Amino acid sequence: MDLVQIMSFVSLQELPENDIIINIKKGYALRRLGVYSPNVEEQIVHSFVSLNDLCIASPNVDVCIQNTQLRAANMFELAVVMTPHDTVYKLFSYDKDAVSKLVRHDIDRILTQYNPGELIDSKKGNIHFINNRFHHQNHDDKALVPSATNNVLDIHSDVPRVRSTAAEIIIQRISSHKIDFDYLSSTELDIFLSTIFSNSNTLQRQSNVKSLLNSFTQLVVGQVVYGLPYCAINQHDSSTIHPCLVISTVFLRTPADHVSTFSVYKLIPLPISYNYTKFIYTNLPKLVGINTVDKKLVLWNDDSDIQNCIFSTIILCQHKPVSMSLLNPSCLFQLFDENQLATNLCAVSISKNIQEDALHVAEGWWLFHNVYQTLYCQIHSHSETNELPETISITQPAIVDMSCDRKITCTNFQLPVEPCRMNKVIIKSNFDSNKNTPVRTILPVKDMSDIILSSYYEQMDKSRKELFSAFNIKKKTLYQTIHELTTYILGFICLILIIMTVYIFKFMKYKLQKEVNNLHSEIDDIINF
Repeated sequence: MDLVQIMSFVSLQELPENDIIINIKKGYALRRLGVYSPNVEEQIVHSFVSLNDLCIASPNVDVCIQNTQLRAANMFELAVVMTPHDTVYKLFSYDKDAVSKLVRHDIDRILTQYNPGELIDSKKGNIHFINNRFHHQNHDDKALVPSATNNVLDIHSDVPRVRSTAAEIIIQRISSHKIDFDYLSSTELDIFLSTIFSNSNTLQRQSNVKSLLNSFTQLVVGQVVYGLPYCAINQHDSSTIHPCLVISTVFLRTPADHVSTFSVYKLIPLPISYNYTKFIYTNLPKLVGINTVDKKLVLWNDDSDIQNCIFSTIILCQHKPVSMSLLNPSCLFQLFDENQLATNLCAVSISKNIQEDALHVAEGWWLFHNVYQTLYCQIHSHSETNELPETISITQPAIVDMSCDRKITCTNFQLPVEPCRMNKVIIKSNFDSNKNTPVRTILPVKDMSDIILSSYYEQMDKSRKELFSAFNIKKKTLYQTIHELTTYILGFICLILIIMTVYIFKFMKYKLQKEVNNLHSEIDDIINF
């Protein structure tokens, strides 16, 4: 079930605290995917598990054998298991030797500074070294969780039985070469994971331990199991012998500082319908990462960019995505900045082909955008009784609070049944949530329609002006060309006339000279006669 807030103002700083942001003023939705940082770092969590019970029951296990040669070893490696995710190896170079050396060095550091054996003995349970601190389960009010012994009934089994000790489970799983955390009880696992990611809003909001573990497992690089004949740097550091196992898990995480960390969202443009035509933003990236500290964005524009990344709670990428300042004038700046009332930098496309009347925005929330007459929807009950379904009427385009995990049939179509999840949702709307609201919240999207239509018309007006300007330039160019061509033609004609005039003048001069010569010849003949 979603935790929903309807607000008229949503600051940028509030975005990382929520899973889904639906802005029905400007026409977009953000669905949180995880966090991204170009500076991913590795971290190790160590679990110290007592072997006392196991050594009493199975004294011949190697780590329990009391002989000088084994004691001299102080610590010996039982297993190194690497993650089966091939994609991790494409992004980072890890091998068994490197992981083993990394873990061994860190365990030596812990044993030098602390004495886990005494903690195990005093707390009567597993202890975990996380973020340079030991954590455990006991009845102390200051402890992370209430006490829980390992020998408890397994509530996940159909047949009640005594749960195996953590050490027994670990020894059994070493041969399987599989990374798991079955040695932890459900309560301990919950606190174990929550503590690891105490600074991660994303993991803290996971709906259950299973999804939390799923997310964490995808970040694990490898797991190393060590046997310690006594949980100290040497036998003299402890008054009593405490054999134990150390399960060390190497995983990836973002830096503790939030300067280089981006909250990554799937950016969903919300459509509107007007005069049987769909209008929707088109120049938006598929995914966007927002850093509210430095006011920066990272963008995944194409499928090829997305394919180069591993999308989990922490998003790992082979290449850095495109980065830009949130404060630069752009479509995203207008969408995310509360002080911007227009979205005229966003391209809007239109289509007459409207294939669906409703768009799924979040669990239980649907946008009914293609509404020209009253639309009736029936929400059927979970029970198998003859209880009548709930009927709601939608008279105008709106975003509607529909139930998750219910069968919903509308006038001309049926909505798919969707599972319920625990999400924190913010809806930005002018709707006053303090007013008396019906059981089903129906939020009209008139403001969104007005803004998108205004952006489209402004875009079309701008396009017309650009086209007119280009036409004028072409027209001016055509006039210039005609003028130049006319000038060349007239020049050519004048040149021909000049040549013809010269030729005629020469021809007349030649004829006149010939007449003169004939006249001189006749005069000479008369004189000589």
